[in-house]
Amino acid sequence: MTSSSISSDIDPASANLMSDIPVRAGNPGKRNRIWYLCGSLTIVVLTLTSLAKVTVTQTWRLSNDFFATQTDFPIFYAASKVALSGRKVSLYFLPRDRSGRETSPTSGGFLPQTEQARPAAHLFTETGFVTPPFSSFVTVPIAFMALKKAYLAWQLIIVGVTALSIYFALRISSPQPAPELFPVLLFAALYLYAPFHEEAYLGNINSLSLLSWVLGVYFLAQRRQTVSALCFAVGTMLKVFPAVAVLLMALRRQWKWTIAYAAWCASLLALSVWRLGWDNHATWLSAVYPALSCGLSDHFNRSLPGLILVAAPQCLHSPCHISGWVCTFNKTLSVALLCLFLGWCWKKGKGSEGLVHELCVLPMVCLLISPLSWQAHFIVAALPLTYLWIRCRKSGLRGAKVDVVLLMLATLTFGTVVPEATLLSSRHTHLSAVALVALWVAATVMTIWVGLRTYDLGPDALETAPMGGPH
Repeated sequence: MTSSSISSDIDPASANLMSDIPVRAGNPGKRNRIWYLCGSLTIVVLTLTSLAKVTVTQTWRLSNDFFATQTDFPIFYAASKVALSGRKVSLYFLPRDRSGRETSPTSGGFLPQTEQARPAAHLFTETGFVTPPFSSFVTVPIAFMALKKAYLAWQLIIVGVTALSIYFALRISSPQPAPELFPVLLFAALYLYAPFHEEAYLGNINSLSLLSWVLGVYFLAQRRQTVSALCFAVGTMLKVFPAVAVLLMALRRQWKWTIAYAAWCASLLALSVWRLGWDNHATWLSAVYPALSCGLSDHFNRSLPGLILVAAPQCLHSPCHISGWVCTFNKTLSVALLCLFLGWCWKKGKGSEGLVHELCVLPMVCLLISPLSWQAHFIVAALPLTYLWIRCRKSGLRGAKVDVVLLMLATLTFGTVVPEATLLSSRHTHLSAVALVALWVAATVMTIWVGLRTYDLGPDALETAPMGGPH
């Protein structure tokens, strides 16, 4: 039967009726924007409601008994009060022993404010402000609110910052991600990923570290080196670990980026010293950071140095005293592993073609070798996990199925509380704590191994412009 015979069989009345059916006109791009907007709002509301019980409980504690809370947000809130006061008062309080001598922060913890700081902060906490002084500016925009309202606002900010980080992580992984992929991964990161829940509960600033790293890699891929350097500089002033990226950039001879990074760090440091005074920076550099660099023997510390500390027989009841030679051994081991990773990158290629891939895997190396890697810190693993999941999907390498299985096991280890709840419910407390930390270390190593396996110098890898190129 030919098309002419088919058309001749159509009733003229039916043809007129069909011609009267209106064809909907519209802008597909506008409909997609509405779809993304509604989908994102749904995810945000689900995420906030999933945190509702903890949020209400913590808000009640903050408004009735300040010392009952186990969160980090009041520390940053108090520090922002000091930053706003304009007075050169101490952000750190070194505890004193019975003889009046100042002791290590690991022996008694830091109070974020001294008695002289209380008029400016109007409060103080039992736990310590141990991050760089610049991080006291983070919560300044919401410091004018009452504490419990500021805590709720900060949780909303964490949701938005994490969502933005996942969006740009997808842009790094694939310039044009499939429409179905973005909401799925975003939902997983915000609603299901356990470190995100821990981050929102504590009210910490690790989500900002994630965003600064993701934006730094994204702008570097766009060959905007000056903006990329600014993002990494901000991340370094908040948490020290983004400074590790400088070693990789220097290895790849990205001198323009390195110079811009140094200039941005100097500018941010000058601003911090101008507002907070030099004494705070000297205290952090000479007392706080050296003490924290030895790590803590606690099952919440999920790094390789943390595993070594918690496995020590004398650390049956943590925290315990850390011997000097153990501290030195952990530092040496961390430096050796970092050099091993950098050496592997150099062996794979002398150019900068794989720089984006290396920077996406590097956060896992930082989590592995860091003296302190709490569960909330693993929110920065959202970048390498997102990137590697998409890379494995595109990879045609032999053994790609094994890579996907390893990524699945690592993601489930980081993202759920089942291993922690199962192991810590055992009667053998010390052995369970060691097994739990070892499981996280193994998952971190597996993720790094997948990153090394999927190292790609393909056409979509970064080809960074020379110093005189666009920035």
